[in-house]
Amino acid sequence: MSNIYLDALDHRMAGKGIEMVRYADDFVVLCRNEIAAQEALEVVRDWTAAAGLTLHPVKTRIVDATQAVGFDFLGYRFAAGRRWPRQKSLDKFTDTIRARTRRVNGQSLQAIITELNPTLRGWFEYFQHGHRFTFTALDKWLRMRLRSLLRFRQGRQGRGRGRDHQRWSNAFFARLGLVPLAHAHAVACQSSRRKHHRLESRMFRGLEFRHDKRHYRVHTEHGGARRYLIPSFVKDVNSYEVQRTLRRAPGTRCLGRQHLIGLPWRTEV
Repeated sequence: MSNIYLDALDHRMAGKGIEMVRYADDFVVLCRNEIAAQEALEVVRDWTAAAGLTLHPVKTRIVDATQAVGFDFLGYRFAAGRRWPRQKSLDKFTDTIRARTRRVNGQSLQAIITELNPTLRGWFEYFQHGHRFTFTALDKWLRMRLRSLLRFRQGRQGRGRGRDHQRWSNAFFARLGLVPLAHAHAVACQSSRRKHHRLESRMFRGLEFRHDKRHYRVHTEHGGARRYLIPSFVKDVNSYEVQRTLRRAPGTRCLGRQHLIGLPWRTEV
């Protein structure tokens, strides 16, 4: 029902060139500065008033996602230029794990891990775009829960600690098939970088191509030892601005939009 009501709002925002991300009745409007955000908020308020709808008085606010305040959206927390699972999502996940790793659980450790793995995989598939520290901390916490369970079965109290880390090492749980979230995140990041590298390699095969509505061409230096992708609207590749940018990003072979900010270049459309 919300998709039917808010479809007109999608078209209104797109018609005004305002970028909006919406899922059902939850949406976030992306703006470059506070003035643009205020203007976009007025557009949304005018439309909702005309449609007989009201905005949530608490959730509706303007925030800077690069600061610590941030905001929650679709289970994620966006703040300080990063994203990670919001606290409510983490609490729900840890409550599920606690229920399956109680010390009085009579199942074998292998059976417990087999039962945990689908939950770990499903949760990771959705939250894999979060920051890596989330998965490292959860891995440590989960292994602590399993070590505590094993301690209890040996008649010892307390959490897994000390020599328990050698007795039941990380490799021990890996042999039993426990899904490591941090490793899964590293593999996902590596796969993403590999896809980007393959795309970049295909770009180098031609001298000019279209990418992000721009034309690029290959610029070589040091007898072809270094190759860069330069936007074709840059006329003098030996200018001070271009050479300064190349020195700032020696490992970057494709000069994208982030490297052009502040430089006196214009796109020829």
